[in-house]
Parts: sequence; C-alpha cells; structure tokens
Amino acid sequence: GTALYEALTVIFIAQTHGVPLSFGQTIVIAITSTLAAVGAAAIPSAGLVTMVLVLQAAGLDQYVGDIGFVFAVDWFLDRVRTVVNVMGDAWACGYVSRSVVQAVEVSDDDPDIEGYVGNLPEQTRQSIHSSAKSSLT
Repeated sequence: GTALYEALTVIFIAQTHGVPLSFGQTIVIAITSTLAAVGAAAIPSAGLVTMVLVLQAAGLDQYVGDIGFVFAVDWFLDRVRTVVNVMGDAWACGYVSRSVVQAVEVSDDDPDIEGYVGNLPEQTRQSIHSSAKSSLT
C-alpha cells in the first residue's frame, strides 16, 4: 500500500506542476517507491520521509516542499492503509485456519491419506485436531 501511495503521490505532484514524466522517470518512481516502502515498513508515517527520496530519484527535487500539502491528509490515508493491511492479514489467517480444519477432517476420515497432515507425527496431528475442533465451537 505504501509503495503505491508514494508512487501516485509523486506522480500527482509532478502533474500538479505540469511536469511531463518520461517512461524512465516513471520506472524510477515505481522501483524507488517500492524499495523505500519495504525498507521503512515498520516505521509509522515513514511514507512522507521516504517520499523525499522518491522525488529526488525522479529528478523532482524542487517540489519536495509540496509534501507539506500531503501531510495534511496523510494521517487519514495512513489509517486507511492500515485497515487494508489488517484486513488482508485477517483474511489470510482465516483461509489458513479453514484449510487446516479441512485437512484435519480429511485426515480423520482416512487415516492412511498422504498429504495435508496425514504424514505428520501422531502427537502433532492430535494437537492440530484439538485446536481445530475448539475453533469450530
């Protein structure tokens, strides 16, 4: 989310000033914003700081001051990005949980099944089975 936000914001700043971006500059913006977002993932509101790097990499140094306009709405956008990230994590956890429950049910019906949890040690299978059953109730 942050990489896309940074790239779109830099392109928005360039368009606001009527600066045409070449294909090369657009690629530089995409790569730099992706690397900056990965490097600053655990820092709150780091997108504003790393956006300076993206602007400089694209040759738009003179527009660094325009980040102040973005700062006014960044607090809200940061919360929206956080909600999207948390929802994605929750959906992934739900999918994995459902897959484990289905695997346990399949392995209980046919103890000779290969795959899923069928080839795990018995103690591990019992642990997965008990936690899966308790999550269903």
